[in-house]
Amino acid sequence: MNKKLSFLHSVLTVAIVGLVLGINGNIDAISIDDDRRQKDNSAAVAQNLNCPNLDESLVPVRHPVRASLNRKFRAEGRAGEINNVVRLGNYGAAYWWTRSSATPVAIQFKGNGLGQAVTTSSVVNVLQSWGASRNTAQCIHLLLNESGI
Repeated sequence: MNKKLSFLHSVLTVAIVGLVLGINGNIDAISIDDDRRQKDNSAAVAQNLNCPNLDESLVPVRHPVRASLNRKFRAEGRAGEINNVVRLGNYGAAYWWTRSSATPVAIQFKGNGLGQAVTTSSVVNVLQSWGASRNTAQCIHLLLNESGI
């Protein structure tokens, strides 16, 4: 019962602050409890899909594909930096971070390098259009969510 009250209190607090600030209900904030619950649910679904764990799928910080992705998006005039790159086979996803947002990026690898990448709100659909199986695309999406923003 305490968890429900705590969650309700968090939601009401966010709603009141939003109204006071004149946001008119367009609140993108997620309470810490809700965020934790989403990650727990993602992990459970990932186990059902037989996905690897996050540690196994994270691309190392010094991996050359990170530099390639940064160059690609900066050449397009985008400020920011690539982070949280996850990979399963020839497909992956990441976040393009700016000061104000973290946009999902679908990635197709070519060997150890970058094949193609695109910012998208639907990583699963893009990966499947490039040839990833539904299971692979869903695992990547869940792992990206688990990596946090």
